Amino acid sequence: ERALENYRKADADINLSRAEVEKHRIVMNGKTQQYEESKNEYAAQLQQYNNHQHEFYSQSMPEVFQSLQ
Repeated sequence: ERALENYRKADADINLSRAEVEKHRIVMNGKTQQYEESKNEYAAQLQQYNNHQHEFYSQSMPEVFQSLQ
């Protein structure tokens, strides 16, 4: 969000050169891409954790209790 805000400020500032504005745009795009990749990685890891947890409580634990009887 800050990168987008900085880019918008730079784009609106008439004292900055086009090269400076372009630099801010590149930084903004890089940070946006990094955010999306991190968000997707987190979602994948969370899904994997949830699958393991489900397997543990629906299969592993009942098998242990069954073997103890």
